[in-house]
Amino acid sequence: MDVITIKEITEHTSDYSDGEVTFQKINDYLTKEEVVAVSFEGLSAVTSAFINSALIRLLEYHSYEKIKRLLKVINSTRAINETIIERFEFVSKSGQTLQSKKIIKKS
Repeated sequence: MDVITIKEITEHTSDYSDGEVTFQKINDYLTKEEVVAVSFEGLSAVTSAFINSALIRLLEYHSYEKIKRLLKVINSTRAINETIIERFEFVSKSGQTLQSKKIIKKS
């Protein structure tokens, strides 16, 4: 499994545009049906705008089931995990229950 380390591909994790590079890299793996891990190593927090751009936007191109199967979150803090879960749950208010915690692996 390949690992995308966010700090290695973007200097900032503060807004939507910062997540674009991360999104493109993750989307490439998911499009090829390949498992990929996203590492938040060295980051204590990220904004919800970054999470929306880098991760939640994947729902525009892939099913949530596919994302859960192929995307792993590693080396993450509790705060980052909670933000990811909250954002997936917010998007899921269409009536579908997302079990967001399944994509987060404890490091």
